[in-house]
Amino acid sequence: LFNKNWDDEWKKHLLNEAMIELKSRVEHKTYSAFEKYVMHGKPVKEVADFFDMSISSVYTAKSRCTATLREIIKDLEEK
Repeated sequence: LFNKNWDDEWKKHLLNEAMIELKSRVEHKTYSAFEKYVMHGKPVKEVADFFDMSISSVYTAKSRCTATLREIIKDLEEK
C-alpha cells in the first residue's frame, strides 16, 4: 500500500513539474488549448471556438504538447 501511494504521489509530482515546464516551452494559446481539451476534457469544437482556432489546430496543439510532455517527463525521470 505504501509503495502504491508513493508511486501515485511521485507520478502526480512529475506531471505537475512537467506541466510547468511545458507551459514555459510552448505558446500560451497552445498550452491553454491543450489544457482545456486534454486535462479538462472539453469537447474539441468548444475549445476551438473558445480560442478562435480551427479544430485541426487544437489537435495539433494536443499532439505537440503531448510529445513535448513525454520528453520533459523522460528528462525529469533521468535526473
